[in-house]
Amino acid sequence: MGTKERRERQKENLRQEILDAARQMFLKNGYENVSMRQIAAKIEYSPATIYLYFKNKSELFHSLCEEAFAKLEKELEGIVKVDDDPTHRTKHFMGAAADPVGCLRKGRRLTSASVFIIPTTTGCFSRRRTLRTRIRHFSTRDRREKKSFRYLLEIVSSGVEQGKFRKSDPMMLAQTCWSIMHGITSLLITQMGFPWVKREALIHGVIETLVRGVAR
Repeated sequence: MGTKERRERQKENLRQEILDAARQMFLKNGYENVSMRQIAAKIEYSPATIYLYFKNKSELFHSLCEEAFAKLEKELEGIVKVDDDPTHRTKHFMGAAADPVGCLRKGRRLTSASVFIIPTTTGCFSRRRTLRTRIRHFSTRDRREKKSFRYLLEIVSSGVEQGKFRKSDPMMLAQTCWSIMHGITSLLITQMGFPWVKREALIHGVIETLVRGVAR
């Protein structure tokens, strides 16, 4: 490996180290309660070093959103391609979207991807003064989310066409599934103090109830 390639790899490794530290701190302490200086201290670099990679905390957060969406897209693409049964595909899709990249199955890491995927207005780190910042960056996230939604619409449409789902407007069914998926995930993230049953069981119950509701 040449000097240039080595430098590029070191830069990419440090950028990922910054993202990993920021993700962990945002989830533990909340977006508003973490500063760029604190992130720098965690990885034992100067704040000036972080600003070489991200111009501010908002841009860093946006990069985490992009990373989470990319992981989710990869998972959803695999579901669409592998299974032809609309019922199975819907269950797998909902499970992956409510539990991105298997985070739920790893226990406390549930929020490590999904907290960056839930629509901006759910307020995962929310205080009113940070909402404008997240909305400003939502356009790119919105494009990714629309792509993910198209996967779901494709699945639901095939279910209606094959007679597996009740005859209805596929767009309405897909948006219903989408809303419920975001609802349960955002509740689990924002209402951690509520005495939920086991998360795996709750998500499974929501998905089963939803699929029974759309099935013929």
